Amino acid sequence: MDQEISEKPMINETVGNERGVESRSMLAARWIAAALFMLALGLMLGLAIMGVFDLAYAVIELVWIDWNGIADVPFFPLIPATLAGAALTLIASRYGKPERPMDSMGAAAKEAADEGEGRAAASDGSVGPRRPLPVRIADFLLPFAGGGPVGVAMGLVGFIMSGCAWAKRRVMSLCGKFGILGGERDFSKRQKTLLYTIGIVGGFVGAAAVVELFGLGMVIPRVEAAPISLEAVGIGALVAVAGWVLGLAYVACAKLAKRLWEHAGKAQRLLPLACGIALGVSMIFLPHVGLPGSDAYSNQLIGNWQEVGPAVLIATALVRTVLVAFLLNMGWSGGPFFPIVYCSICLGLGIAGAFGADAGTCVAVAVGAALVAFSGQPLMGVAALMCCPVESIPVIAVAVVIAAGIPRPKSLKGDFARRR
Repeated sequence: MDQEISEKPMINETVGNERGVESRSMLAARWIAAALFMLALGLMLGLAIMGVFDLAYAVIELVWIDWNGIADVPFFPLIPATLAGAALTLIASRYGKPERPMDSMGAAAKEAADEGEGRAAASDGSVGPRRPLPVRIADFLLPFAGGGPVGVAMGLVGFIMSGCAWAKRRVMSLCGKFGILGGERDFSKRQKTLLYTIGIVGGFVGAAAVVELFGLGMVIPRVEAAPISLEAVGIGALVAVAGWVLGLAYVACAKLAKRLWEHAGKAQRLLPLACGIALGVSMIFLPHVGLPGSDAYSNQLIGNWQEVGPAVLIATALVRTVLVAFLLNMGWSGGPFFPIVYCSICLGLGIAGAFGADAGTCVAVAVGAALVAFSGQPLMGVAALMCCPVESIPVIAVAVVIAAGIPRPKSLKGDFARRR
C-alpha cells in the first residue's frame, strides 16, 4: 500500500514533465510558424514595393521616351504635365492635400507611422477621408507620368512604413490566435528584433527578385574623378558658394510655397493643376527641368552636356529647383533629394562649360555644397559620392567645409535640420 502511494507522485511528476516538454515544443513550433509568416509577409512587401518602384521608371520611359518620340511636337510636355496636374487636382478635391507633403524623410516616415494609429492630422489644413491604396498608388505615379521633378525613392517611404505596420498587425493577430503573446499587447524588445530582422530579410529577397527579373529602372548619372590641384581648389571654392545658394534657394522656395498653400483658401485644390501647367510650359523651353533626374530621359543630358550650352544648364538648375519646391508643397507627392542632386549636377556642368573648368570638380563641389545647404547637415555632403568617384573626396570635403561655414538665415533651416 505504501509502495503504491509512493509511485503515484512519481507518475504525476513524469506526466507533468511530459506535458511541459510538449507545451514548450508547441510554443516553439508556433513561434517558428510566426517567424515564417513574417518572412512571407516581408517577401510580399519587397516584391510589391520594388515593383511599384520599377513601375514609376517604366511610366517615365513610356511617356517621356516612347510617346514623346512618337508625338515629336514641341508642345508635347504640356500635355502629360497638365493631365497629371488635373488628375492630382481631382484627387485633392476628393481627399484633400496629401496629409503631409513628402518634402522630407521625417515627414514621410511620420505620415506612415501615424497611419497605424489612425488618420494622421493634417499639418497644414488638409481635409478629406483617408486615401485608399489604389488612390495612393495613383497619387505616387501621376507626378512621374506628368514629368514632375520629384524623387521616386522618397515617395516610397510612406508605402514602406505602412507595409511594416501592416505586417506587424498581421503577425500580432496570428500570435494572438496562437496564444503566444501571454496576454501582452505588444512584442517584447527581443521578439521585435527577431521578427523585424526576419521581415527585413524577406523584404530584401523580394526586392532582389524584382531587380533580377526586371532590372533596376533607376539610372544615377556619374562624372569622372575631380583632379587634385590648387586650380581645382580655387574653382571649387567659387562653385561651392553657387551650390550653397542653390540649396538654400530650394529651402526658401519651399517655405514660400507652403505659405501660399496655407493662404490660398478655396483655390488650394487648383494649385496642383496650376503647377502642372507651369511645369509643362517650362519643359517646352528647358526640357530637362522635369523628371527625377535618376531616369534614362534625364541621363541623356549628362551624355551631351557640352552641346547644350552653359546658359541652358544653369537656367535648368535654377528653374528646376524652384519647380521641385513648389510641386512638393502644392499637392505633388515625392521627394526632393535626388532632384536637388540633379539640379546641382546641371549647375556644376554649366559652370564648367562657362569657365572651361574640369566637369568632375565642378559637379562634385556643386552637389556637396547644395546638399549641405538643402539639408542643414554637413555630413549630407558625403552623398555626393553617389555621382562622383571616391577620388573626389578631397574636393567634396572642401565644398562641405565652405558650405557649412557660410552663415544662413535662422528662418531658413535645412530640410533635415533638427526642429524644435
